[in-house]
Formats: sequence, structure tokens, C-alpha cells
Amino acid sequence: MKQKLSIGVCVLISLALFVFGILYGVMGGFHDDHAYVLSLWDGENGLRTALDYRAADALNLCVVARRHLPGDLDVAALEAAASNLRNPQATPSMKKQAEARLTEAAAKVAEKLRNAPSLQQNARDRAYLEMLTADDMFSQSALVQAYNQAAEDFNKQLETSVIGAIAKTLGVTTCELYQ
Repeated sequence: MKQKLSIGVCVLISLALFVFGILYGVMGGFHDDHAYVLSLWDGENGLRTALDYRAADALNLCVVARRHLPGDLDVAALEAAASNLRNPQATPSMKKQAEARLTEAAAKVAEKLRNAPSLQQNARDRAYLEMLTADDMFSQSALVQAYNQAAEDFNKQLETSVIGAIAKTLGVTTCELYQ
């Protein structure tokens, strides 16, 4: 003879499956959105890669500057800022601060180099200096804007929706802006 489950047990099983489905869907959706934002930061051709290239350009500027400004403290400051910018453990806000210091130090070094008589006699280094200092508009780049917009959208969805509140209780965290 078949044993029948009571209606109450069937309702509880159905309710448990429903809650599991909702939680699984919430976590999956927020995980995918979070992964997208992280790909803009850390993925191939992401913001971190662009910052690493910017730091490499600054280090190249240091090489040129050492030829014309030996022992200059601003060159040492530029090298330190570039090293901080390349730190793989740095958060977006730490990278933003390092990038601001790098921009300031690069401007000082470039100005000193432009006034150095030895640079005026070296056409190759003069051209190299102009090429390395042409990237002053980094903070306005589309990559920075795309990352910040995606992070803001994700954070807004996480903070303002009921599903976002559920995701936060399940351990989903906000994305840090590059500012």
C-alpha cells in the first residue's frame, strides 16, 4: 500500500524549492553582474592594465630624465609613484591616488626636462619626452568612465532593490569606484 504525504509536507517542500530557486537566481545574477564589473577592472585590456601601461610610460620617462637630470628628487618621486601604481594588491581608490601623484610628478619632471640644455641638444629624447607626456587626459578616458558607470550601476542595484538586500545578506559586496 502507498503511503501518502500530507498536503502540509508537500506545501513545505514546494516552498523550500521556491525559496532555493529565488536565492540561487539572485546569487547567480549578482555574481554575473559583479564579474562583469571586475572584468572592466581586471580583465584583458581593463583599467588595471591601462594603469600599468601608464606606470610603464612613467618609468620610461624616468630613464630619459636620469640621463639629463641625474640625482633629481622629482625623478625619484615619479619612480615611486609609478611603482605604487603598478602594485597588484592596490584597490581602485589606492590606484587613483597613485595615478594622481604620478601625474603631478610627471608634470614636474617633464617641465624640468624641457628646460634642461642637454635635452635641447638631443632630438631623440626630446621626441620621446613629447610622446611620453602626451597621455595627460587619462582620467577622462572612456575606460575610466565605463568602469565607474558599471560599478555605480551595480552598487545602485545592490543598494536599492529588495533582491539586492537579499544578495547583500548572502555576502555580495559593492564594487569600489575609481575615484
